[in-house]
Amino acid sequence: MSREPEWDDAQRDALLGLQIYESQLCRCGVHSTLTHDPEQRFPLDSDTCPVCAGLARYDRILRDGDEQHLQRMGSNPPPGMPRPSDGRHVYVHHEPPADRPVPPVQLQT
Repeated sequence: MSREPEWDDAQRDALLGLQIYESQLCRCGVHSTLTHDPEQRFPLDSDTCPVCAGLARYDRILRDGDEQHLQRMGSNPPPGMPRPSDGRHVYVHHEPPADRPVPPVQLQT
């Protein structure tokens, strides 16, 4: 009994091509053929997300509390001693107003 291979040649070639392409991306997400072309322009822009801003503030508050806790533990607490941050995951719950439905997501093109 023979089995069909999971990937055919075209799929393997496409995945290898994607791997090569992704290996040539800069950490900014732009491909090196564009970043090294002096005729290309990349105007910078920024945006502030109120949720991300709230998460950043909350993270600072938690880290400050963690530092205060470590100071109370002494100058050289054992590495195995539990810390408040052990296993902590911070996440956001979306609670829309009860009288307004969640608007549809607008995809930017």
